[in-house]
Amino acid sequence: MLIIVPVFTQNDTVRIQINTTTDTLSVFFISRNAGRVLYVLNDGLESQIFFYIRLYKKAEGFFAFLGDHLVAEYSPQCVGYRDFFDDDYVIENYDGKILRFKNPDKFVKELFSLRDFRLRGMEEADHSRYYVMVMVQLDSVKLVPPFTILSLLPFEGRSVTPWIKQELVK
Repeated sequence: MLIIVPVFTQNDTVRIQINTTTDTLSVFFISRNAGRVLYVLNDGLESQIFFYIRLYKKAEGFFAFLGDHLVAEYSPQCVGYRDFFDDDYVIENYDGKILRFKNPDKFVKELFSLRDFRLRGMEEADHSRYYVMVMVQLDSVKLVPPFTILSLLPFEGRSVTPWIKQELVK
């Protein structure tokens, strides 16, 4: 079963797809900062996107009032930059893969996507007791130490979505 949920934030859109037969999750982020990312990359800087994923199991029985059980937490991230020597846009994926693009629009679309991410930790074949929470954070400028302290402050180049809840089975 494939579940698709669009969620709208301040000019940003997050779409979640869950494939319960393969236990995979795909997240697609459409941001108002896409043009800013390309601008920053053309200046020689890097952009970074984080996909925060939490897998929960619903509590049942007498102790359900204590809340749901956090089964697994993932935070894959991707870094994008411009390779001026080969005239490519490059993505360093969360799993170590290097992807190269000549077309900037295809680059942005792929950078803002997390495809077929495997959810691990579900004990039961019945997925109805599980749900995921997803949040996406885009930093159009990747900060390096000692400037990472600035990440505590809000800035124009950051897009953060609220946590989005999606049941695994409806």
